[in-house]
Amino acid sequence: MNVYTAIGVGILKILVIVLIILFTTRKYVLLRRDFNFLLDCIIRKYFEYLSLLIVILFITINLEIYDGLVVTGLLVVVGLCDYLRIVNPIKLPSIIVSKFKKRLLLVLKKVENKEFNWKVIFSNAHLKIERKNVYIISSLLFLLFSICVISFYFIKFDHYLFSSNWFDTLERIKAKDNNRWFTEEVNPEAVYAFVSFLSHITNSSLEISIYVYSIFQLLSMTIVVFWFIQKITKSMIIIPIFVTVYYILGFTFLPSDITNFYQSCSLLLAFTLILPLVIYMTKLKMLPYTRKEQYFKFLLAFIAIGLLDLYAFLFLLPFLVIFLVIVYFKKNKSSVVFQMYVLSLIIVVSVYSSFLLIHQESFNDILRRTLIDVQLSFSNPFIRIEIDRLMFYYQIIFIIGFILNLLSAIFLKRGWRKKVLVFLFVTAVYLLTQVDNEWIDKDVLFKVLSVFIPILMGINIAIVSDFIKMFSKKRYPIYKGGFVVLFSISIFVYLEKNVLFLPMNETEKLHQNILAVNEMILRGYLDRTYAVVNKDEYFNLSSGRRYFIPYKDFLAPHYLKVDSIYAKNIKRNKFLIKHPEFILPSSIFVFKYTTSEYEELNAELLDRFKRLKKRNRNIKKIFDSNQLEVYEIINKPFSSKISNMVF
Repeated sequence: MNVYTAIGVGILKILVIVLIILFTTRKYVLLRRDFNFLLDCIIRKYFEYLSLLIVILFITINLEIYDGLVVTGLLVVVGLCDYLRIVNPIKLPSIIVSKFKKRLLLVLKKVENKEFNWKVIFSNAHLKIERKNVYIISSLLFLLFSICVISFYFIKFDHYLFSSNWFDTLERIKAKDNNRWFTEEVNPEAVYAFVSFLSHITNSSLEISIYVYSIFQLLSMTIVVFWFIQKITKSMIIIPIFVTVYYILGFTFLPSDITNFYQSCSLLLAFTLILPLVIYMTKLKMLPYTRKEQYFKFLLAFIAIGLLDLYAFLFLLPFLVIFLVIVYFKKNKSSVVFQMYVLSLIIVVSVYSSFLLIHQESFNDILRRTLIDVQLSFSNPFIRIEIDRLMFYYQIIFIIGFILNLLSAIFLKRGWRKKVLVFLFVTAVYLLTQVDNEWIDKDVLFKVLSVFIPILMGINIAIVSDFIKMFSKKRYPIYKGGFVVLFSISIFVYLEKNVLFLPMNETEKLHQNILAVNEMILRGYLDRTYAVVNKDEYFNLSSGRRYFIPYKDFLAPHYLKVDSIYAKNIKRNKFLIKHPEFILPSSIFVFKYTTSEYEELNAELLDRFKRLKKRNRNIKKIFDSNQLEVYEIINKPFSSKISNMVF
């Protein structure tokens, strides 16, 4: 299985899970005929369950009971309680039995009266959707499909794979599987726990799950940005598509780095909670719950953001809360949000402080690491405009936005407050990038701007459109708007053509081949029955599931001695139990690099293969490419490869 197939299977599994959730809850989603209600429900459930999932992961890992089944079971219980509107989970079994009996009696009654219809089982679950919703869903599905294609295409630019940061990420994810929330230092680790959970529910390796998470993060960010701009601008299709396309394809005009496209960024996952939070903060009625339930939802979301990314929690959220108080000072909408943020701040700071005491660190240490993110860097080699010049153009956009928002606040009676709130926040972030201070990490701020610059441009376009509507009553059919969107996409593709059609670098091909072979071995062979002979830098790759032998140990005379003793005593179990030092793995995979710098090493490997073949060892080549060859040495047949053991 190559890298693309493994990633695609992981993404498809996530989509199937999402479709199952939507199907089981469809009678609440599709009964309403409000415009855009379906997307509202999807975002609300995403907001609630992602917040809950992050908190559950934190609790289960620290209680050392973390497992994919445990977390999934807890989510299913919460989902059933939510679906059946049950406050007390203890009553869940009895209520399920009661509802099942009622539905069964209804079916039996219909059968007796010869009126049975399978639709009775799923009463009130009709699939009638308004035409407007069809347009929205179709547009969004087209965007998501396009993003999947682009994401797979961007793998050719990936410089992140097998970098030091990548291996550090892998170790942090493995720590979560071992029920360790924090590793050597106290840092926000929720994103790594989330990647670990994705690997469990998709049955993917941790290495592939890093890719799967990155694409999931981009897909969820696209849906959230699409919905967010809908709520801000009141445009249902045209402006949201323009903004999302600019966010995805405008990478040469944004301070974003596609060479680290697949880096596990906790900030972006946090923003998938922050953006809905902004809308819910300005319109509490969008959370159809009691005041106590709203308090709980906000508190849970704030805590989840704090566990995901402290920078967003400590330095970005306060801007939003303060600007909310300023913009809505007469509306009395900010009290719930402000109270829950303060309470969550106390909880999050207390949690981190307790772990800092255990690790014998001070809060200043974690603040320093939060302010300066050493793993995040801005180095976009494809950017068309120098960053200073680009920031100057952004300054012009901010000035235009200021004028338009001022005019909107004066002349437009509705909808201006949300636009002003977002404008103030983005302006504050931009002004921070202009401050020359060693404690202000501009790379993090650039990451924030790469999300909000397209949103700000969409808001500016929406305000201009609102003023045009004031003087013109003419409305244009939707297909003309679709033509504008397709034209915009074509322009972006044309501008990015020099980047999109670059040939893949050979180094990246080699890295992907190594990952593909690693995935093939993980899928096809039983854990801990085989070993891998490779360079020392790949020691941590899939560690815990296989043994690792450095080249120097494989080529040492001692290996031939162990091989000889093991072959002679392979059926003498008592001898092997007494002398485990003479046991070899059932299969050994030797990675041989064919580039010129490895000529001397390759000569030694080929000599070792010849000597082993003389001893009647079965050696076969299982992978061959321009830069890499992989050989399997079978020490004990039918003892490692799963297909040989089963069939």
